[in-house]
Amino acid sequence: MDQDIDKQQTLAVGTTLVCIGLLKNLELRLIGQHSQSQTFLEGINKTNSESGLSDIAIGGKFGIREEDALIPEIALNLHMVLPVGAEYFRPAVAVPDFRLLLAKTLTDDISLSVNLGDKYNGDKPGGTFVYIVSLAMVLTDKLGAYIETYGDMPSTENLNILVDGGFTYLVAPLMQLDLEAGYSFSERTSLDYFIAGGVSFRLFK
Repeated sequence: MDQDIDKQQTLAVGTTLVCIGLLKNLELRLIGQHSQSQTFLEGINKTNSESGLSDIAIGGKFGIREEDALIPEIALNLHMVLPVGAEYFRPAVAVPDFRLLLAKTLTDDISLSVNLGDKYNGDKPGGTFVYIVSLAMVLTDKLGAYIETYGDMPSTENLNILVDGGFTYLVAPLMQLDLEAGYSFSERTSLDYFIAGGVSFRLFK
């Protein structure tokens, strides 16, 4: 029987990003998460499940120029995803992941950011185009809101589009909470609606 993949969904739990400032325009970044993936097989009533550490990467954020008049702030994220973690999720070899980051202040309370890049999985020669367009708003001294669209497009597939919105809340000077909900327009996932939350904090200031 031909076990073609019908739909696949992946849940990321405990995504961790550690940033260490080395210079004014240089930041060391360490990334990792625990993932749970379910693959639904077309034509048969069967679901395959996998879980484990995934997306273990090391890299840096390089500031190119600061915002000035009509020119946005420009930075570059460069990471290498390492062949470590759960066998199902890890790449066969270390693969690059890079993003061009653009940020522009529109008003005192509203800002726009655009991320464009490419990532590889080590199994296919072609990369996957990725994008994020986000509009953020300051509501109070501690409360913020945002709406964004993001997604990816592997070299042999259609564009995957997701839209979400949420709130951020500054619990303490070095600690922030966030909560978001969104919708997926992708035919590659069985997950139409989703909700996510997180916490971020600085160890030093």
